[in-house]
Amino acid sequence: MRKIREIISLFDAPIPRRRFGVLVGVWVALLLGAVNIRVFHNDNIPNVLVPVSLASQGNFELSEFTAVLEREPEGERYWAVRSDNGLYSKYPMWTGLLVTPLFAPLVAWDARLDNDYFWLGYGRIVALVLSAVFAGALAAAFRTIMPGRWAVFLTFCVVLGSAAWHHIGSHLTNQVVPNVCLALMLLILIRPAMSARWAVVAGLLAGLCVASRLPAVFVAGLPLGVFLTRQAWRRFVPFVVLGGLVFPVLTLFYNTAAFGGPLTTGYSHYAKDAFTGNMLEGAVGLLISPACGLLFYSPFLLIGVWIGVQCLRRKAVTTQNDLAVWVFLGVIGHWLLFSKWWCWNGALSFGSRMMIETVPLLAFLIMLGWPMLERRPALKKFLLWSGIVAIVHHLVGTFTYDAIAPFNPLKPDWHIGNDFIALYVREFGLAALVRNTALYGGLLAGVLAIGGYYVSRFFLPDEQPTPRLELEAVVDQ
Repeated sequence: MRKIREIISLFDAPIPRRRFGVLVGVWVALLLGAVNIRVFHNDNIPNVLVPVSLASQGNFELSEFTAVLEREPEGERYWAVRSDNGLYSKYPMWTGLLVTPLFAPLVAWDARLDNDYFWLGYGRIVALVLSAVFAGALAAAFRTIMPGRWAVFLTFCVVLGSAAWHHIGSHLTNQVVPNVCLALMLLILIRPAMSARWAVVAGLLAGLCVASRLPAVFVAGLPLGVFLTRQAWRRFVPFVVLGGLVFPVLTLFYNTAAFGGPLTTGYSHYAKDAFTGNMLEGAVGLLISPACGLLFYSPFLLIGVWIGVQCLRRKAVTTQNDLAVWVFLGVIGHWLLFSKWWCWNGALSFGSRMMIETVPLLAFLIMLGWPMLERRPALKKFLLWSGIVAIVHHLVGTFTYDAIAPFNPLKPDWHIGNDFIALYVREFGLAALVRNTALYGGLLAGVLAIGGYYVSRFFLPDEQPTPRLELEAVVDQ
């Protein structure tokens, strides 16, 4: 225990935030690579075929993968769209375009155009790289206000205590790039001073987030409202707008070339994909439904919601109340938008898939309100134990999902007796659940401990002996 205390204390060392973020990002990527969902999702196929097409054919048109499409059952070919101009991805092409440099060397070596599973497997590796950037950016932002140990823990909660574990770190999904953009944008907005260059970058990141996933418009756009409410930052608004328009405008040109019109997208070819759901049921369900409720699966985020509400009421929770308000409004907008989506429960997925983009924002609010949490030990204990519960819940979700997903069950909105864990127990028994929880949990704990030890070595002060600080461990706070 004494050694654990020493290692944890090292995370509070005053090292540069960039170094802190890199170390935590690599550590998180190792954890995601060790334990994660293995079943492939059809939605992710175009994200690995687009870079192959760009590297081998020099275009976004995917007709060379017709054999891959036709191998899918008729009802599961929804990832591709046939327009008058050819075969294209149903989803935005930005993820595929951005990762093309990582695919190009492998394509040049062996362009296996008919082996989509090979490219999906390689997409896992690319997703881990981007996950490291995502986690590293969040950790660096959290370290601005929080002690190092808590910044690490909150980063783990975001990545391992939410659906981000299975939808950002397991495959090259449609939510990887948008969340990386959000994390980097938040890192910029927490800066004490702003410049024209960073304003342009913030706008570019927000625009890329929206262009990659259009419903992310609120979580990406509203936090930039801080440029309007901070008098010293208002002169940078034109730079934010300039950066923010780049990727959306380019998307309009792509839509015209691929689908025949600037406002026509891949979704336009599927009449069912629409905001036609029951808004009240969707709004409540997205928060507390046992099938996809954000706060049901990630209860530690309740603190972020509470801080956001307090900021809206102009309570003295954080010294950056204006930023907190805009961030929380982004969360609210995203929540209300998806409450109208026809498939608000996230289809065949574990956890709150539709609300993933709100997780880094709510965690950001927790960081902004940290000075208040320091004065309320009960809230810190709630953060600790609710975060651990969320991580264990999603850990169990890794192997239960992999076992049950091939059966393609209908995902219930409210019936907890038909979620993946309940179905797993019904199919394989409680003993298998306990055994695999111990197996996967042991593997995760092993990588956590080994990675934590080696990462902590980089926190040591230069040319000084290992400090033997008797600081109180996180588990005792």
